[in-house]
Amino acid sequence: CPDRSNSPGCGEGVDEISREKDVMSGGLNYIRDGAAIYKNSFAIIRAESRLARFTPEQEKVAVRMIHACGMVELADVPWQMVVAFDDRHVAAPRHTFLHRWLNAPGSMGVGVVSDGHLVGMASMRACRNGYRFGPVHADTPQVADATIRALLSRIPGEPVQIDIPEPNEAGLAIAARLGMTESFGCARLYFGEAPELPTSRIFGVTSFEFG
Repeated sequence: CPDRSNSPGCGEGVDEISREKDVMSGGLNYIRDGAAIYKNSFAIIRAESRLARFTPEQEKVAVRMIHACGMVELADVPWQMVVAFDDRHVAAPRHTFLHRWLNAPGSMGVGVVSDGHLVGMASMRACRNGYRFGPVHADTPQVADATIRALLSRIPGEPVQIDIPEPNEAGLAIAARLGMTESFGCARLYFGEAPELPTSRIFGVTSFEFG
C-alpha cells in the first residue's frame, strides 16, 4: 500500500515548439493548415508529458494515445459506460455499491474516453487523514498514470494511499515514480477458486473488502 505526502511536480522532456504563422480572420488568430494543427498539438503533448522513459517508437505511440484521449469528470461519463468498464475488473457486478461509493461526500473521480470508449477511470475519497485512491482501472499504464496525476494535482500537500495488486509491476512503478513508499501489505483469500481478474489493468483496488 504505497503512501506518500503529495507535492506538485512538473513535466519532463520539454521540446522546442515550432512557431507557425497565424492567419487573421474575424479578429481571431488561428492556424488553418491541418498538418500544422497536428504538429502543434503533438508538440504541446511532448512539452507537458513525461516521455523520457520511453523508446522513440514507444514515445510516438504514447503521444498519439494522449492526443486521441479526453479526460473528463467521471460524473460526466454515462453511467452504463462506467459500470460496464468496472465489471471488467471485478469478480462480480456491484452497480449499486459503486454508485454510492463514487458519489459519497468527499469523493472525486476522472475518466479517460477514447473513440467513444472508456479506457481509464480513477476515483479518490477523503479519509480521516488525507485521501485514498480506488478504484483505479486503465487499459494501459500511461492512462493510469495520467488519471492518478490528475487527481493528485487537486490535493497538493495531502497524504494519499493507493492499494496496488503486487502482480501489477507497471502500477508499482507508477507509485515509485510518484515517490510513494510501501506502508504495509496484505493477502486476499478466496473461498473456492480465485476469480480471473485482469491485474495488469487494476492500478488501485476500491477497498480490501470489495476489490
